[in-house]
Amino acid sequence: MTVRPGKLRNWSTRDLMVVAAIGVVFGVALIPLLYASIAMRGALGPVGDVLYTPLFFVPSLMVLYITRRPGAGVLSGFFIGLVQVPFTPFGWGALLGALNAGVCCEVPFLATRYRRFGLPMLLVAGTVAVVCNMALFYVPFGYLNLAIPVQLALIASFVLSGALLGGLPAKLLADAVARTGVFSSYPVGSTQRKEV
Repeated sequence: MTVRPGKLRNWSTRDLMVVAAIGVVFGVALIPLLYASIAMRGALGPVGDVLYTPLFFVPSLMVLYITRRPGAGVLSGFFIGLVQVPFTPFGWGALLGALNAGVCCEVPFLATRYRRFGLPMLLVAGTVAVVCNMALFYVPFGYLNLAIPVQLALIASFVLSGALLGGLPAKLLADAVARTGVFSSYPVGSTQRKEV
């Protein structure tokens, strides 16, 4: 019987460190947004959900765009959630939420076998991730109780916000950091060198 190496066999220590660093930084940075989201949901209802939900997908989309490794989104979600567990009212639920975000971000890249990473792909990935997440919370958040025209408007809003507040910021942030040379060993770094 031959033993096959695990799925992380193509990952370098640098890959793991990049994913962990981005996960920890965003884990801390998103804590205030978690608290703000409670207030926004109370004050604005579903409109608040449209405005803040895509922002939780930015780190995993960014990590996938930088490393271009299957599982990077889920792994970053693990680090994000782990950091947030003791600092949010959700406890271990924060970890589950961050892992869910990572899985939702992986879906569109998996569909292309992790071969497409341009701006159109990130816009689509942001949209798919947010809509996937929305589907999970459609009944618990009470969206099903809204009038049909309101539900359709809400779905359209999530589609748009997923692209513009999820996928677009992920690309812009990653490109901005890549211009510093930090990701010079990744494809995103070589793309930035060509553009300069």
